[in-house]
Order: sequence, then C-alpha cells, then structure tokens
Amino acid sequence: MTSRILDGTAALSMIAASGVIMWSVLHRPAPEISARGTDPVEDVRFVESLDVIPAGGSRGSHDAGWVVAEFTDFQCPFCARYVQETFPNVVQHFVDSGKVSYAVFNYPLDSIHPLAQGAAAAAICAGRQQKFWEMHDRLFANPARLSRADLLAGALSVGLDQTMFGQCLTDATDEVQAHRQLGTRLGVVSTPTFLVGKVEAGNIRFSKRIRGAHPYEVFREAIESAVKGAGN
Repeated sequence: MTSRILDGTAALSMIAASGVIMWSVLHRPAPEISARGTDPVEDVRFVESLDVIPAGGSRGSHDAGWVVAEFTDFQCPFCARYVQETFPNVVQHFVDSGKVSYAVFNYPLDSIHPLAQGAAAAAICAGRQQKFWEMHDRLFANPARLSRADLLAGALSVGLDQTMFGQCLTDATDEVQAHRQLGTRLGVVSTPTFLVGKVEAGNIRFSKRIRGAHPYEVFREAIESAVKGAGN
C-alpha cells in the first residue's frame, strides 16, 4: 500500500512539474536580441500608411524616399548598445545625407522591463514638446534610472514644461499601445527590431527587417540591398 501511495505521489509531482514547464513556455516574454545568432536580415512584405510615422520621434528629410523604423525598449540593454555604437553611423551616412528618414516606435517588454512603459510615455511626451531626441538620448544614457521621479528629473533637465509633462505621462499610454500594435502587425517580437521601407504614394512598403543590435555594416548592407532590390 505504501509503495502505491509513493508511486501515485511521484506521478502527481511529474504532472505538476510538466504543467509548470508548459506554462513557462506559453508565457515566455518576448526576448531581447543581441548581435549573435543567425542572419539578422530578413526579406518581408508589409505595407503601412505613411501617417503612422510619429511626428516627435522621427528625423531626417520628409522628401527621403526611404524609411527606417526602429522598435525599441528604453530598458533593453541591447537597444542601448545599438544607440551607443551603431545609431550615430546610421544617422551620419543615411539620415543626415537625406537618403532615409528615421522613425522610433515604442515596443516595451513589460513582463521583463517593468519601467519601460513609463519611459516610452516619457519619450512621447517629450516629443509633444519638440524634445523627443533629447529625452531619447537621456533615457538610453541612464537605463537603470527610469522611475517616475527620474523621468520628471529628466524632463526638467531637457527643458520641458513640468506640468504639461506630468499630465502627459498618463495620457500617452494609448499612443504607446498603438506603437506596440503596429509592431505586432509588422512581425516584431523582440527588441530592438528595425524595418526598412520605400515611400510610395503615401505608403511605406517595407522589404527588409533587421532583428537585434548589430554593427553598422549590417544596416548599411540591408538598406543598400533594399534600395537595389527596389530598382530591379
């Protein structure tokens, strides 16, 4: 009898353990992606209205025929690595030269980055006061300091109206969600993720997707490949 009870207990333990493993697989958070792994550049086919480009979170010429869209998380270390090591070269060689415009969308991974949602709202609110890039740079320079008090201090340091900014932090939640929904439509599952698209008749026809923080050469080749492919 004792042996049967022990066997039954062991079986129940195995079932419970299997359930925990299955739950963890099904509820695994979207990952951050580093520069390691398989080919980071994929061919895609997505079309979105040009109207999705955020006014405050974009830079470059409105006449540029190409767009690079970045989906980011301000608490993501790989996103910070990209901003520090690769982004300046992308801006210098493609954005400032007028070849592409650049847009930043928020894709906070709430399950592993509990402060990312608030930081995303802070960036949007700074953009409403024409200070998006100043806030963007500050947030990525201090990724461990994203509490509400830190965000308010950051707003003060970049010259924002404190009252407007404080009120906006709550109001911007819907816009953060809209960014995330756009990312989901475009196949974003991790941060950072980038899409390269051609502007055509008020739409963006995305043809390349880059997953992860990679050296500048990866972005140069992806953008040049997209442009060459569109010309064939």
